Amino acid sequence: MLGHPDHGLPFGQDRLIPIWVATLAVRQKNRTISFRSAAEILEEFDLPKDGPHYRRLVQGFQRIFTSTIFFGTDASVGQHRVWDCHRFHFFDHLRIWCSRTSDEDLVETQA
Repeated sequence: MLGHPDHGLPFGQDRLIPIWVATLAVRQKNRTISFRSAAEILEEFDLPKDGPHYRRLVQGFQRIFTSTIFFGTDASVGQHRVWDCHRFHFFDHLRIWCSRTSDEDLVETQA
């Protein structure tokens, strides 16, 4: 797994973010998940509706979005060496928008 130099690797409860987003995508039958406000997201996670919890959630989304997982094999097939690898990322697109002048925040993800 490779993390972004500015955001690092996902850790702790960050692992719940892609599970939660996938669950919502299945429920909504749509790969794009949108919320009207940050409070709505915090309610989904049963977290207090305050700045520290929202910032922690945004940072978790950033760590998940900017991480890439590499996996594969390095094997011999007859006289040849085969390196068969894959790259995986959780989200195709992520938009986290915040406004300090408005109560409206928007988070969209596309799995």
